Amino acid sequence: MSPIARLLLAVAVWLVTAALGWWWQQPPAAPTRTPAAAQTVDPLPTLPGGNTDDTLARRVAAADPMGLTRIADAAQQRAEGTGPGAMPADAVVWTLAALVVRGAERFAVLTAPAMPPMRVAQGGQLPDGDRIKQIAPDRIVLQSPRGKLRTIYLTEP
Repeated sequence: MSPIARLLLAVAVWLVTAALGWWWQQPPAAPTRTPAAAQTVDPLPTLPGGNTDDTLARRVAAADPMGLTRIADAAQQRAEGTGPGAMPADAVVWTLAALVVRGAERFAVLTAPAMPPMRVAQGGQLPDGDRIKQIAPDRIVLQSPRGKLRTIYLTEP
């Protein structure tokens, strides 16, 4: 067989194969859909009389599930110095501005309203009598003159 005949035979086989593949890969015709019958929807149930959304909202607000009014009342009592955990009127509210923990060197920078920032090392005493009991990388522990401990955490601004 000559090379031209082989080439023509290869092209013919290729064309037949391509035609069969094209015919074989065609998807079948999509079936026609008939519209579904209209579905009936059940109506929403109604709440028993007296339980409308408005009265439920009023009941939940009156119950105060998050304790918002209790927190406000306790804060007001503490400010007045009458409730549990009340602070004296002259108590200083310290804010932790910075902490340095570098090997054995540890100190804190504390601020308070109407006072300049103070640098205090571990074991140091504050003007209100509190002592720095411990300095950690994220908090300090203060000890009051009566021995009560409290922690002030370093927070991002």
